[in-house]
Amino acid sequence: MAIGDDFEIREHPVTGILVRSDGVIIGRRGKPLRPTSITGYQLVTISTGGRLSYWLVHRMVAETFLGLRDGMQVNHKDGHKENNAVDNLEWCTASENNRHAIATGLRTMKSRIGHTDSVGEKNGRAKITPEVVRKIRSNVSRYGDKPWTKFGISNAQYYSIRNFHCWKGVV
Repeated sequence: MAIGDDFEIREHPVTGILVRSDGVIIGRRGKPLRPTSITGYQLVTISTGGRLSYWLVHRMVAETFLGLRDGMQVNHKDGHKENNAVDNLEWCTASENNRHAIATGLRTMKSRIGHTDSVGEKNGRAKITPEVVRKIRSNVSRYGDKPWTKFGISNAQYYSIRNFHCWKGVV
């Protein structure tokens, strides 16, 4: 452990690379590594035994100064992905991380991974329109044995619409 001007330096427990408490990663030659950015998170490339591996800077800092924690996520307390200083990081569960993001306005309830605002007929994969949804829900018995075939959808989708499991905004 070494102490710099305003930071502490420790060895990463897995890679053996030096990590500063202010979020700077020191390469094997003693120079700071230049991180690249992937989805806003800083990433460094480290060569180990002739193989390249990619490490998220905030995880390296947390593992070095806060200890290793399997199954946990690293939360940026101030919400800025570029601020990898140890005093801005904390271990948390995925649920806690999501709650923090919602509480700080970084994420809305609907901006989950894989969710877009393209719902209903605005979704490029939609096969039907709100009018068809209303027809399905209006008179269930008049479409015969396999009513989903009339609308070009699967029976599972038909019953999901009919029972208000999807297209909930259409009445």
